[in-house]
Amino acid sequence: MRRGITATALVAALALAATACGSGDETGGSKSSGELSGTVTWWDTSSVGSEDKVFKKLAEGFEKKHPKVDVKYVSVPFGDAQNKFKNAAQAGSSAPDVIRSEVAWTPDFAALGYLAPLDGTAALKNQDDFL
Repeated sequence: MRRGITATALVAALALAATACGSGDETGGSKSSGELSGTVTWWDTSSVGSEDKVFKKLAEGFEKKHPKVDVKYVSVPFGDAQNKFKNAAQAGSSAPDVIRSEVAWTPDFAALGYLAPLDGTAALKNQDDFL
């Protein structure tokens, strides 16, 4: 059950991030079709050889469903991820669009202003699916 919730959250986060970065066609035109496009950087902090296989497949499936979206999958060692994310977010560059965060890190990241609010987004459509 927990893995399913995590997978659902990842797909929602990828869609939300792709929506935010999708600016239209290659010429900079406006996005009128609502089709997702752009590059989404995803930091996966799961152990290599475990959940990472599932998350990689989810990212690949997302790219197939949304061919104009490139999911840049980055495996980040769990022990380094919290500080690496804080440094990247504080610098204002190189932070990922999506991170598989330890639940205990999330309030800290939010208090520091490093997380985007989800109010009014499709990510909150099924709030009962999340803790």
